[in-house]
Amino acid sequence: MNARPLSDRIVSALLWTAAFCFAAGVFFSLTLFFPSLPPTKPVAVGLVTILRYSKLRDYLGIGLFFLTVPPLTIVFHRYGRRWMPKDTVPAILFLAPYLLAPFFYLTTGKAGWILALPIALSVAAPRLLNIPRSLFRDELRPYHALLFCEAISWILFRYLVTGRRFAHIPTLFLEIVFVAAMLALFWIAALLIARIAQVPFERVVTAGIPLVALPFLPLFWIPVTYPRVAIAVALLIGVLLIRKPLSARTAWRLCAFVILPALIYLVSYASTAQGVQSIDLFHQGESIGPASDYLRGKVPYRDTFPLHGMLEDGMLDNWLMQLFGRSVDVSIAAGVILGGFLAVSIWFLGLAVFESIPLAMLCVAMGAWTTAENNRTFFQVAAVAFFWNALKRRSRASAIFSGVFAGLALFFSYEIGLYTIAAAVIVLILMRLSERGRLARSDRASRSVTEGFFAGLALGAAPFVIYLLARGALADFAVTSFVTIPNIIDAVWSMPFPDLVGTFRQNLNLHTLADFVLFEKFHLILSPLVIAIAGVYLIQRWL
Repeated sequence: MNARPLSDRIVSALLWTAAFCFAAGVFFSLTLFFPSLPPTKPVAVGLVTILRYSKLRDYLGIGLFFLTVPPLTIVFHRYGRRWMPKDTVPAILFLAPYLLAPFFYLTTGKAGWILALPIALSVAAPRLLNIPRSLFRDELRPYHALLFCEAISWILFRYLVTGRRFAHIPTLFLEIVFVAAMLALFWIAALLIARIAQVPFERVVTAGIPLVALPFLPLFWIPVTYPRVAIAVALLIGVLLIRKPLSARTAWRLCAFVILPALIYLVSYASTAQGVQSIDLFHQGESIGPASDYLRGKVPYRDTFPLHGMLEDGMLDNWLMQLFGRSVDVSIAAGVILGGFLAVSIWFLGLAVFESIPLAMLCVAMGAWTTAENNRTFFQVAAVAFFWNALKRRSRASAIFSGVFAGLALFFSYEIGLYTIAAAVIVLILMRLSERGRLARSDRASRSVTEGFFAGLALGAAPFVIYLLARGALADFAVTSFVTIPNIIDAVWSMPFPDLVGTFRQNLNLHTLADFVLFEKFHLILSPLVIAIAGVYLIQRWL
């Protein structure tokens, strides 16, 4: 007896599972009528009578489950086997939406969504394979990235500007389904327009570029009283752009260097900014207090003791308050505005490393999980991004910008700036050692990067050195930063490193593992792990 192929057995198992889930969806739809059942008669006093709960609902529910789900599973399995495509991939796409029927019950509570949405998705999903593969060839990838930017811009416009969500019930699962559906709708519309109007796909996508301006309308128009007018104007402007499409290289650069960084900053800022925010005197007091002293004429390091850095501990707030007025709102807004650039710097770091928009977006998503939105970290990540690009392309300009950000980091946050500079110096030394004996051209490129970084470091640090020198506080800065703080930092400010091993010795279970990965303890070992793995790889390459 010949055994069936593995793919057929997988599809068969998936068919039974999909039939059971859809049958359960029918049962859940019927239970939506249960709230109309009368409560239990109060023949005695008990919890059920006090809550006016209907026990008939429980009995009818369990009976209805056994009477409907098993026979409906058989019925749906037979009809599904008859209508299901024969090939493996289309069959999986046909069956997968029915697995979501119970989840639609949990998230929508509407019988129509529970039953109609899986059917609609199962009919549409296999037809996605009929889209010509020529529309997804390599030279069209920049235009697909541009179309993604336009779709995300419209979605953000709906969320941030109009204040509306897609789903009628505020649940994350249903909202994700609708967002995915809206993204797919943009592709369907673009492909249909290209097919009906007999115009290239590139021209259709180029015509949608004005949509990327929609999320930024509040910068010029507050409140946006007529959002539909804004969308109509954007589409009319797009009609004028449809005649001449952008080149593939221009489309990629527009997405990678302009549109996506702007959208990332918009999301980062909008997720942090609040209309009313309380003051955290422990953290914000470190900058508000010294800023008040500086506004009264005191000098940093001579009259105050900046622990983190001159700019972080009050000087930046002092300069901004001199420009925009003495208000604590200035300090709060400065942290939010500057902190939003961290995600943007992670984006450019991912772009410099991978030169891929999807992988750079993955870096931003990972950064949202593994890092806190900290305005001090922005300068460090920006310096690393420019430094990587300088090493990769032997770019003197990128090396200069890396040095500038490292110099700014030194005076914004002393420890982060010091780590950034030390790491760059170590890498430059290792690079010089690894290139000994190679071509003179490579040696000149390495020297150019080194000189560019230190030139940028001098440029970034020069304004603050001149400021301190003019006020006679440069020596105080050197003593405080390089003598006093290193001597007292461990005793005053540091904390014991958590015992990561003890966590597993006390209570080893799945909950402990989840806590370890999702919360702060995993973050503490992630960076050392990455550095160690990178060190192993580089040493192996060197040897």
